Amino acid sequence: MPNSTTINKRYVLIGAFVLVIIGIPLLSLIYKQFAPTQESTEDQEKPSLQLSCPSSPQFCNSGQAIFDESNKYLGFGGNLEKDSPILASIDGKVTSFDSLIGDETINTIYIDNAEKQIRAVYMFKGQTFVGEEVKVGDLMGKTESPLTKFKTGLLFLIVQGDEVTGEKPVLNHSNFIF
Repeated sequence: MPNSTTINKRYVLIGAFVLVIIGIPLLSLIYKQFAPTQESTEDQEKPSLQLSCPSSPQFCNSGQAIFDESNKYLGFGGNLEKDSPILASIDGKVTSFDSLIGDETINTIYIDNAEKQIRAVYMFKGQTFVGEEVKVGDLMGKTESPLTKFKTGLLFLIVQGDEVTGEKPVLNHSNFIF
């Protein structure tokens, strides 16, 4: 028959075993609760592509990425009121023309910056008044009404590199500076 010392040792070993089994998950849970969290979005690095806002601050703050039916990225778009400004987001040489998308005629402006190998593309309905060259912030036009097909006042796209095979980064609010 076991003596009381042996029984006490068993209880101590069982108690220690239970504490270890319960303690490890409990410590893990406590650590997760008080562990340092990821930095706020304001403290995180800015995207490498920083552009001047191509229209009103409302456009850059509330716009979103626009995709077609096959999920192909078309550009950054948002609602704009009538007579909202269309502004140069980069310095460069300008090409301006009308495009026909479906049965809708839209204004299209390209700004090419050869030094940075970048093209800014603007599509909107409204007035254009651009010269051959623009600087960041120059007024290039004003909106009149939304683009029917894209349901946005301005569709803005950046092409890095070659215009046909170049990268078209998906833009979001953090890409724009005011």
